[in-house]
Amino acid sequence: MQHQHITFNVQDVGQIWPRIEKDFRSRLPLRNLIWKGGITQTPRFVEQLTVKVTVDGEHEGTSDSDSSSKEIMSATMPSLSTNPLLNIYLLETLDTDALDMYKSVIRPRVKNWVSKVSQRKGEEWAIIYLPNAAEIQRMATTTKFLNMRASVFDKLKSDFQTKKDADHVIMLRPDMIESWNTLFLTLRDRTVQALEERVGSMADEIRRLDSNRMMPGWNYCKFFIVKESLVNMYRLMGLNSEALAQYDELEAVYFELLESRRLSWFSKFGGTHPGDDFADLLNDKKRPYHKQMAESSITMFDFRIYLFGRQCQLLIDMGDYNELISRAQRFISSFSKSMREPGTGLSLSFVASWTYSICHNIVEICEGIQVTQAPVDRGQAHNASTVATTRMLSASKAEFLTSARQQLDILGTLYDRLPPKYLRRSNTCIQLPSPLLRSPSESVKAESGNQKDNDAKHLERRYGPYTDAIDSITNPVLTEALASDERFDQIYVRTCEQATQYYLECGRQRFAQVMRGDIAQLFISRQQWQDAARVLAPLIPSTDAKSLGIMDVHLVERMAICEQQLGNTEKCLDYVVCLVSHSQYLDSSSRNMYADMLVDLASNLQSPVQVSSGASLLFSVSDVKAVDREDTLCVAVSLVSVVPKPVMGLKIEALLLAGSGVEGNQLEVLFDASDVVLEPGTNTVHLTTNSVSCPGRFVVRSVTIRMANLNFS
Repeated sequence: MQHQHITFNVQDVGQIWPRIEKDFRSRLPLRNLIWKGGITQTPRFVEQLTVKVTVDGEHEGTSDSDSSSKEIMSATMPSLSTNPLLNIYLLETLDTDALDMYKSVIRPRVKNWVSKVSQRKGEEWAIIYLPNAAEIQRMATTTKFLNMRASVFDKLKSDFQTKKDADHVIMLRPDMIESWNTLFLTLRDRTVQALEERVGSMADEIRRLDSNRMMPGWNYCKFFIVKESLVNMYRLMGLNSEALAQYDELEAVYFELLESRRLSWFSKFGGTHPGDDFADLLNDKKRPYHKQMAESSITMFDFRIYLFGRQCQLLIDMGDYNELISRAQRFISSFSKSMREPGTGLSLSFVASWTYSICHNIVEICEGIQVTQAPVDRGQAHNASTVATTRMLSASKAEFLTSARQQLDILGTLYDRLPPKYLRRSNTCIQLPSPLLRSPSESVKAESGNQKDNDAKHLERRYGPYTDAIDSITNPVLTEALASDERFDQIYVRTCEQATQYYLECGRQRFAQVMRGDIAQLFISRQQWQDAARVLAPLIPSTDAKSLGIMDVHLVERMAICEQQLGNTEKCLDYVVCLVSHSQYLDSSSRNMYADMLVDLASNLQSPVQVSSGASLLFSVSDVKAVDREDTLCVAVSLVSVVPKPVMGLKIEALLLAGSGVEGNQLEVLFDASDVVLEPGTNTVHLTTNSVSCPGRFVVRSVTIRMANLNFS
């Protein structure tokens, strides 16, 4: 926003200003004003007003981008947008016979000045009079009947101060603090009066324009400029909530006109200029928005960006960060859909680039927010609010970065920077129609003849062009990323890592795990097995766990692939055992595949490997009991297998202790069976031994299941 100050113009005819300038400016800005203005006439406290002082009609210059909008303001409400709020006339008399000089010189000159400034709408005026030594001495005389002759100050008040309740003539004695205090109290009152009159005039003009909305020739852009001038006045006084309400009303009128198709002032949708896909919401100088608005040449794209950016700035100034995030989410969702509507001429890649850019822009805005720390005397409630706000901002930044990552999915697919297998396995990949997810080269191969042409036309009508050249993307980060797989992966991984960091800050551990899993999946798709294993290792809980969740199982599945490709057979076996034991989370083909992989890995082991946890995961012993046979000792072992298919060629051993039960007198007896086939579910296996009969009770010490060189116990 520009010109966040009011202007005092000083008319100095006697070189008085240089003598009082330092003391005058030291008392600025104006503070603690009570303002009753606007539509509601509700008293509002204005903490301070910044004042710019110009001397003898000096005005600040205006840029070309603002000149057209100021012309509109001058045409609708003369002098409201450019002229000073308060005009000050500095006056001093040095002659001892000042009254004669007053009548002949001072009074006509002051009268001419007052006549001009009092006719200006929305401006106030004040005469500051500095008395000479003789007048000060005469005013100090206590015997009033001896001081019958009126002073110049008395004459000024008599001639130019007609209202009893409005002090326009003020005496200033620069050597007295009380005199300065009185002066600034009066200047403050005059400023408030001017503000009320100016805002009232603006409100009247806005009501007049709004009532003519249905009339021919009514122009929304002109209405916007006039109403935004009121926004600037509210912002000037620090009344940001009132300023935001004006922008919200402008937005509501825009959508009303859009719905009724009465937006003839917006001839084009826009978004076709270089840099349009690179968002910078808080920069109102990115385009000559005011000039385009005044000329009714602004596009819908630029208008929506400008309006939302101004709303964001006000919400930041108000400290309403929850509303800021909520509006940003709604704006991105609704406006990205608007850009994809037929007739806009914007491609899917442009929309993805814009969405990526604005998500990062909002994250940057959130990072620039300093959540106020609580003073000691404000207690625990404020501390809790500060912590909650910080967590909310972290969660929001993570969600916006996740959305930005999804735009990389789209762009990476359209420009052949992402392997297709990654998109099938990523947890957070955005879902699009499969023809759109094909790269241009794949689309040519996959379709032919009239069917290809018909599908392409249908997709283009619904989603816009999507096979446009990379030159249509002007975001420098994305153009660099789409130039090579290596650079694309760097930006992709960096975005995921940033989102992961913010998810951890707000306590969303599972979301952080999903993001890291997607990083690992990208490495797997690139066959970068070592990098994938490095990312996955901290995410996987112990494979000994009997109740892993579905997300844990998917991570274990990826880790098993990495270890298999790296040639770490024993580590891979642990993960495969875990997958087979949690096969309820896998589809039928994956269940059978990992069961076969388990058998293959076991048969390829060069030396015996002991898996102490595997037996409890894959196989469990429900009962062991003796079986009466005349010729040999035999036990029946009831085994439960969770392997989804029959497992053949197993050797099962049971070591039992027999004897009196006294330590040292027990005998170990080994029962076994070979070429055992375990079906899914409960199995009863009879084990025999070559040992002679032993008296006493048997106690089971261990049961071992041997699958080639893989031993479960």
